[in-house]
Amino acid sequence: LRKNFNADYVVINLGTNDANKYIAAGLTEQYVKGAYLSYVQNIRKDYGADTPIIFAYGMMTDSANGFIDYAVEGMKASGDNNIYSVRLPEGTSGGAGHPTAAEQAAAGEVLADFIKEISKTYAGDIDGDTQANLNDLVVLAQKVAGWEGLTVNQSVVDVNGDGAVDLNDVNHLAKYLAGWDVEIF
Repeated sequence: LRKNFNADYVVINLGTNDANKYIAAGLTEQYVKGAYLSYVQNIRKDYGADTPIIFAYGMMTDSANGFIDYAVEGMKASGDNNIYSVRLPEGTSGGAGHPTAAEQAAAGEVLADFIKEISKTYAGDIDGDTQANLNDLVVLAQKVAGWEGLTVNQSVVDVNGDGAVDLNDVNHLAKYLAGWDVEIF
């Protein structure tokens, strides 16, 4: 795992080979479930509560799904609601069911769409309180005006997705909060 403690998302793609290796070694299912949970707990320590962790699985089989579900549910039971799992499309060709390049690309699209969907949870949330409201509009306007010392959710300040953070973003967020049909990036 390459560590970038400023990551927007951490994607873990453990699956068929990992699960089969542990089972072939004679380890119990409960042991492997515990190992998955311990693994994701360590990742959470490294990346903090604000970074979404996503388990991606299923390109060959669902053999690891029970282990992943156990880890995700264990984290959620401890109050971590920023952990997810996403089922990728199963590969149908290549050696022993390994996905082809085209199937890998399709899996990438599924993962990208999933990330877009969970990102909408925080759409327009400039101040990082997990909801978009008028306070976010004020904080964004202050950010654009150059106020120092503001704490902002850097991944969503460019709400119109044009690559700049300016008055156009303030206008865009105001429209979003007013219920206009605009997309937040």
